[in-house]
Amino acid sequence: MLQEFMEWWLTHLKALLPVRLQAQLQRKRCLLFLQVERESVHIHATFQGQTYPFGSIAAEREPGVDPALGSFIEQLPRRPERVIVRIAAGRYLGRDVELPLAAEETLAEAIAFQMEQLTPFREDQVVHFSGIRERQPEQKKLLAWLIVTPREQVQHALSLLGGIPPELSYQPQQPPGKGNPLDIEYRPVDGRGGLALGGPLPLAVILGLLLLLATSLHMRNLLQSRQYLEEQLTGYRADAAQVTRLRSELQSLSDQAGLLHELQLARPRVLALWNDLSQRLTADTWVQRIDLRDGRLFVQGSSANAAQLIEQLEASPYLRDVRFASSVTRDQQTGKDRFNVSALLASYGGAPS
Repeated sequence: MLQEFMEWWLTHLKALLPVRLQAQLQRKRCLLFLQVERESVHIHATFQGQTYPFGSIAAEREPGVDPALGSFIEQLPRRPERVIVRIAAGRYLGRDVELPLAAEETLAEAIAFQMEQLTPFREDQVVHFSGIRERQPEQKKLLAWLIVTPREQVQHALSLLGGIPPELSYQPQQPPGKGNPLDIEYRPVDGRGGLALGGPLPLAVILGLLLLLATSLHMRNLLQSRQYLEEQLTGYRADAAQVTRLRSELQSLSDQAGLLHELQLARPRVLALWNDLSQRLTADTWVQRIDLRDGRLFVQGSSANAAQLIEQLEASPYLRDVRFASSVTRDQQTGKDRFNVSALLASYGGAPS
C-alpha cells in the first residue's frame, strides 16, 4: 500500500518538474509501449535511452496473452514499470466544451454526464480525459478540453499482456498537440501471467523529489507574493501622485480664494464710500482731490472749519485712524482752511465693506 501511494505521489510530482528532468527520469524506467494503429498494435520497450523493438500484432487478433510478447518481456533488462498505450493521431477525438464556472470542481463528472451529447459514444464505451483550458469569470463560464478514445481498442491492447489489467497511473494534464499521439500511462500490477513492478525507488530519490517540490512551491509563492506587492506598490504610488496633485490644486484654489477675500476686505465698494463721504461732509467743505492707495484714503480740499473734518470722518464706518497728513493752511482769498486728510480703510480692521 505504501509503495502504491509513493508511486502515485511521485507521478504527480513529476508533472511539476522541468521537461528535461522529466525526460531524464523517464529514461531510468523500463517502459513498455503498446502503439495502437489502424491495423496493428506496434510494441517496443525503452530503458535508459535504449529502444528494444518487439514488432507488431494484428489488430484483429483475438484478445488474450501473446506468448511471444511474454518471452520478449522476460528478456528485457528490467521488468516494465509502466505500460504506455499510445493511441495514434486520428484514432481519438478531441474537442473543447463550454461549461458553467461552477462545474470546475466536478469537471470529470459533468463531462461524463454529457458524454452522449458531446460525442457519438456512451460514457462506458470510452476512455476519456479532460481539463481546464480557460476560465471566463465575467461570463461565469469555463472552456474545458476533452479527449476521448474507444475503450475497446485500449482494452484489446492491454489484454495482450494477460494477467490483472494494469491500473491508470497518470491523468494527462493537457491534450496532445495537433497530429501527436495520445499516451495513456498505466502501472502494471503483480499477478499470475501478468507483469511485475520493478524495485522501489531509492529513498534518496524520493526525498530529493520532495525537497525539490517544496523548494519550487516556496519559490513560486515568493514570486507570487512579490508580484502582488509590486502591483500594490505601483497602485499606491499612483494614488500618492494623484493626492499630491490634488493637494497642490486645492492649495492654489485656497490661495486664490484668500486673495479674493483679502481684496474684498481691503477695497470696500467705492460708491458706498463716496456716498458716505458726501453725506458726512458739510456744504461749506469743497473736495479738490481724492486718492485711494494701498488701503488708505487721501482727501484734499478746503473747508470753513477744517477742525471738524476729523470728527466727521471718524464717524464713518468705512474709515479709521483719520488724521491730517499735513498742516492746515489758510486761503487768503476764500478765507477757508486748506486741508490734507488721510484715513485707513476700516475694512482692514474688520469694519463693514
